[in-house]
Amino acid sequence: SLELLLLLLAMAIVHGHRYRRLYAFPIETARGDFYAPPSTGSALAQALAFLERETSPGDPILVLPEGTELAFLTGRRMPLRHQIFLPELMGPTEERTMLRSLERSPVEYLFLVNRPMREFGAVAFGRDFYRPFGDWIETHYRRVATFGEGANPNAQIGDPAFFIHVYQWSGPLPSLNAPSPASARREILPPTG
Repeated sequence: SLELLLLLLAMAIVHGHRYRRLYAFPIETARGDFYAPPSTGSALAQALAFLERETSPGDPILVLPEGTELAFLTGRRMPLRHQIFLPELMGPTEERTMLRSLERSPVEYLFLVNRPMREFGAVAFGRDFYRPFGDWIETHYRRVATFGEGANPNAQIGDPAFFIHVYQWSGPLPSLNAPSPASARREILPPTG
């Protein structure tokens, strides 16, 4: 009936308006465009620009605890078996095995996304879950950037604001995982603030 059609049209207009208001930050990449909430869009856009500038397609990166869109949208690869690190996904033995693998074949850049995992019973990666992994990152990497609206380099994973910390491997990279041509041309970035 005409009333039903008009009701559906009105609902579609209202829903579309709400969606565009909530997802108002445009992000354009070679692999696709999308809109993100302003609260996360700035950090994602900055991280994508960093990856394009500092790495080459096919380079391995880590994005923790989740954020594989950074790898996909830039053509980089996630070298680990797990792509998302939910609380209790791995036991202590598997976590140690993965860390030994990363020590043998480290990635140059690691992106730590402030993505609370409350729905899985924990909040902060490296603090509330996968603490050995968090300690390992602090020992083997150094923070080189923080991205997000009002990014604060002193922000802690688990804080309310969305941000992405970028870490760079602090030791020599094995020859089979040599720095990309892009990273070989640049100097180490100072922490941003």
